[in-house]
Amino acid sequence: YSDKSGVMTEVLRATDTRSSLPILSNVLIATEYGRLKLAATDLDNTIVVHVGAKIDHEGAYTVAARALSDFVRRLPSATVAMAHDPVRKTVAFECARTKAQFPTMDAEDYPRIPRWEESAVELMLPIPALHHALQMVEHAIATDDSRAVLTAMQWAFSGETLTLAGADGFRLATFKLPCAPVGDAAYLVGRKTIGLLRALTDKKTGEVRVRVNPTGQQIEFSLEDVVLTGQLVQGTFPNFGQLIPTEHLTRCTLPVEALKRALSVANPASADSGLVRLETR
Repeated sequence: YSDKSGVMTEVLRATDTRSSLPILSNVLIATEYGRLKLAATDLDNTIVVHVGAKIDHEGAYTVAARALSDFVRRLPSATVAMAHDPVRKTVAFECARTKAQFPTMDAEDYPRIPRWEESAVELMLPIPALHHALQMVEHAIATDDSRAVLTAMQWAFSGETLTLAGADGFRLATFKLPCAPVGDAAYLVGRKTIGLLRALTDKKTGEVRVRVNPTGQQIEFSLEDVVLTGQLVQGTFPNFGQLIPTEHLTRCTLPVEALKRALSVANPASADSGLVRLETR
């Protein structure tokens, strides 16, 4: 196959190199629907990429993701040929004058890739708008795992509006996106899933298809030849509407760039307390 640019990078994001299960540090390579499928998972998040390829023989196996990624990244811009030997459990790669061989593990031992036909929620969102919304809210998601619901971003559907919200007990960020009506529902998308989605949508155009499985336990994002599936966090997100003041004793409007410059100057002095004081005169 020739379309290898960025493919391994996208798949590698979902591997789990720290797991006690060695196969989770592998990438699954299989033929499917006349194309080559590469998949990786950490059991909570799964990324599947389909690549156009000329297939001579059907098959499936797994290979160490990090070693394969390092090899592919150094290859010239040319077609890559691969041949799997199921008896010796090896796969050979050849690109121009470069050759390599890697040990493989059985595909049957790899975790099942999530797939479902019916959805509780299904809609399309413009990728640039979604990517911007993720950037605006992701920073407020908690990194402390003591409260699981705060380590997730709430996706709340109401009418023709999708509201993204993140909070960590000190900060709150929300962003509203117009969307097709899918009924009133709210789901908690985990911090890592959000990070993977933001990376996958970076500098991309078009639309992403969002689906939630019938049990409300998994969410799927489909972008052209890339599919990200994540486990939803179970629980109830705080009613942040009660935290937003409805009245203001002081209200001011500031130029964004001027505020950013002022904060960049003040931040080093707040290293110990973590606080920046705002004063109006």
